[in-house]
Amino acid sequence: MIPYRRLSAGLLAAGLLLSPLAAGAQTAPPAAPRTALRFHLIKDGVWYSLIAEHSGKALAVALDSGDGAPLVQQTPTGGDNQLFRFDQVRSGYFKITVKSSGKVLEIKDNSLLDHAPVQQDDWTGQENQMFTLVEDTDGAFQVIVKSSGYAFDVLGGVGSVGENQQVIVYPPYAAKNHKFKLVEAAPAAAATAANMGHVP
Repeated sequence: MIPYRRLSAGLLAAGLLLSPLAAGAQTAPPAAPRTALRFHLIKDGVWYSLIAEHSGKALAVALDSGDGAPLVQQTPTGGDNQLFRFDQVRSGYFKITVKSSGKVLEIKDNSLLDHAPVQQDDWTGQENQMFTLVEDTDGAFQVIVKSSGYAFDVLGGVGSVGENQQVIVYPPYAAKNHKFKLVEAAPAAAATAANMGHVP
């Protein structure tokens, strides 16, 4: 009797047995990579801007927006719609709260597909609302969603530097439109003191 593995390999080589990909079998989404985040970099209760490395623009949602408002890139203003807090909800994973609305970031419709938009909504505790941060060698981060293993991506590639370009998810790779700098927001008291010293 020919062992099954040898028989399958022979049939595959002869073109009589289709591989799972050739047969159109769906593959599971990639697992989220192990986090390289040094957790001391994320401070409890602190608000951060996320600055896209390719454009220098800040991730943002529209001011006074509700459920389903998309995440986009905008010129940095330091406004509350451009500030995010990271609260750990599971080992290595965070919910990301938008300061202006109190809502959290999520992948629309719990989609597992690439190009799914990132938006804000109420916290439900599902894996499409949980994210890990993977640090690159240049100090920037990729933001990876737990549900699909895909990364934040400013739609349009590295040449996408315009205002209000949408953020989607896409399989992680090293392009700069996948990388974001975390910039800690200045404490309100310090910002006020600085403003008082400024003479127009």
